[in-house]
Amino acid sequence: IAAHAGERLEAAVPYLNELPRAAAPVRLSRAIARWHLDRLRAASFDPFDPRVQAMPPWTIWRLGWRNLIGRV
Repeated sequence: IAAHAGERLEAAVPYLNELPRAAAPVRLSRAIARWHLDRLRAASFDPFDPRVQAMPPWTIWRLGWRNLIGRV
């Protein structure tokens, strides 16, 4: 499931530049999903691993920065 989700997220990349600025929440959601999949992979795809359960405290700052510089 995680591999399929990752493939779908990557398939969306070429279309992200076509989205208007008002669609920034879509880009932010994609970024959060990508980071979550990365944490899931690091935990050997164990959804009960504490590294997967806890959202890193800098996530909101990371999202804000990427949105500010236009790299979401």
